[in-house]
Amino acid sequence: MLKVLLVAILGLLPTLPCRAQTLEILTEEDPPYSFIQPDGTVSGAGVEIVKEIQKRIGNTDPIHVVPWARAYLNIQKRPNVVVFTMSRTKARDPLFYWVGPILENNWVIIARKDSKIHIKSLEDAMTLKSIGVVRGYAWTEYMEQKDFKNLHIATSHSSNARMLNSGRVQAMLSTDLTYRSVLRAENLNPDEFEVILNVKNVKMYVALSKKTSEAIVKKWQAGFQAMKDDGTFRKILQTWVPASNMPEYEEPAD
Repeated sequence: MLKVLLVAILGLLPTLPCRAQTLEILTEEDPPYSFIQPDGTVSGAGVEIVKEIQKRIGNTDPIHVVPWARAYLNIQKRPNVVVFTMSRTKARDPLFYWVGPILENNWVIIARKDSKIHIKSLEDAMTLKSIGVVRGYAWTEYMEQKDFKNLHIATSHSSNARMLNSGRVQAMLSTDLTYRSVLRAENLNPDEFEVILNVKNVKMYVALSKKTSEAIVKKWQAGFQAMKDDGTFRKILQTWVPASNMPEYEEPAD
């Protein structure tokens, strides 16, 4: 009798709402996409876009700044992981869900001006003594697929900038949008460096791990589309990047 009464009482209690699925939202130190301010807050073009999507869909999970290699490993291995900003290539296309594009940039090879390096093609770049690249980056994968044998793989942009300045590498891969910020962050003068080759134009996205539920993915995609529709997306970008880096959708790059 007591058991029956307990069941009846429990049946009258209000049902507690289920907590929304927690997401692991990751980015790296890579201005102007994402970076840590002196006060410890995370800022940048990508950060503002992601925070606006979060606001629209009611997500309050924090954004964590981690090394790119860790972010890229987690999004491949775990469910409910969000990583930004990520280059979308044909090789990566089936590996993740995509929201965007949110930015556009050009992969470029950078050298010191006083090195007097002049190259006109990727074939010429193969003759350089060494080119600094970052582990896990799309451009590193791209250069490896092109059979480059002179890549020096580092864990970060900052390492490459220091090695380029000291002469440990002859050149480094970066983007037209970020390389000056990377150099300034290492107290180097960007005017002492130059782009010696444009490699590839690429679109940047927010990526979600394949083990994330379709409902969550659709929410993020809808939140982004709403930003585009009401002009918020372009307004955010205008405060951070030149018009040439504002994306228009195309098929993923090779």
